[in-house]
Amino acid sequence: MDSSFYNGKYKVIKTIGSGGFGEVYLAESPDGAFVALKKIVSPKGVERELGAVRKYAKISERLSDANVVKISDISVSDGALFYVMPLSDGLDGLSPLDENWQPDTLQARIDARRRADKWFSRAEVVGLFLPVVRAADALGKAGVLHRDIKPQNILFFGGKPFLADVGLLTEDRLSASSAGTPFYSAPTWYSSNRGNPDMWGIAATFFTLLTGNLPDLIGRSAYLVPPQGKDTMSTLDIFAWDGFMAVINR
Repeated sequence: MDSSFYNGKYKVIKTIGSGGFGEVYLAESPDGAFVALKKIVSPKGVERELGAVRKYAKISERLSDANVVKISDISVSDGALFYVMPLSDGLDGLSPLDENWQPDTLQARIDARRRADKWFSRAEVVGLFLPVVRAADALGKAGVLHRDIKPQNILFFGGKPFLADVGLLTEDRLSASSAGTPFYSAPTWYSSNRGNPDMWGIAATFFTLLTGNLPDLIGRSAYLVPPQGKDTMSTLDIFAWDGFMAVINR
């Protein structure tokens, strides 16, 4: 890709993420700040994504207190959709210019804890996840569904978790279907019975945060605690886990 594009406004430095129909680039804004520039292409066109992103941009301006990532500078060029987001925190405090830089996501933190001696405490779990629940609730009250809630789409900004990636956003209506990522998207039977896809995504993500496991293991007793086992958990944390699992099962 040319080092300068998007009407010459942003300087693209490197690719920092890709998947599905989209790519994310580290870019430099006209004022010299680092930003994340997302490009979406689709063989069916980007009209649906454009509508979702424009709707989200307006809603996010009203949700200034919610932990939802703001987006700006939405444009379509040569059949591709572009929009700009703030750049998230990086893992290990690396500079965005470092070749090893990666975004700080909930999935990255879960992966790191799998290699640690102890799992998240009950207080850490609440601190990490309650802002995401509130963000999803704020979007729901605004009349839209995110439809792709998962640990990879929870990014950290200034150390705080934010719900990100709005490419599958849609209006909350009875005909709204599930979409998103395997394991975290609601099954057909759930959506067809008027189940809220974001509620399913929240529960599935919560399970992964609590156990380090993919949501397809929900209900299997051997996988309801962190990989380090109950012996590494305090008595209060074990009681809290029982309550957390009751919330997921509900």
